[in-house]
This record gives sequence, C-alpha cells and structure tokens, in this order.
Amino acid sequence: MAGFLLLNQAFPRSLHHCVREAGRLLGEVKSRYSLRHGNAAAEELDRLRGVLGTLDISTILSEGLHEFLDLMQQQLIAITRDLSIAFFGYSPGAAQAQTVMPQ
Repeated sequence: MAGFLLLNQAFPRSLHHCVREAGRLLGEVKSRYSLRHGNAAAEELDRLRGVLGTLDISTILSEGLHEFLDLMQQQLIAITRDLSIAFFGYSPGAAQAQTVMPQ
C-alpha cells in the first residue's frame, strides 16, 4: 500500500504523481505567461521527480518510512517557499515580523 501511495505514477494522489504534475503545471504557467521566476522550484521538482522515479518501496522501507516522509515533507516545504518568494514576494523575515504576539 505504501508503494502505491508514494510511487505510483498513475494514481492522482500519489507523491510521485503530485510532484510530476506540480512540475508540469509550473512549466505551463511559466510558458503561458512568459514568467522568468520559479526556476529554483522547477529544478527542485525535476530533481525530486527523478529521485522518486529511481526508488522502490523496499528501499524506502529498509531505510525508514518515517525518515523518508520527513525528508519529502522538508523538500516540499522548501519548494513551496521558493514558489512563494518567486511569485508572491514572500519574505521569511517579514513573515516572522508580522506574527501577532499574544496579549
């Protein structure tokens, strides 16, 4: 089941399918609107897709499913941050400054 949810390229909710689709859609948006930003995120999505394409579930399980999921989550968070900076002007420092302090 874990292999299906993580690595199946045809299942729309698998990690591999989602990473592939995110990269494809980012490329489509960049092309359609002639955007120059988002290259770091696009490269990271391509790299992640390549890694997922070479893995099998037995390797993931033997090295630790929890550790694999943590690593994937960290990489997806980094991609989200790159996209936020590139397209929405997000600044990690500004977000921390805007945090409301409890009264």
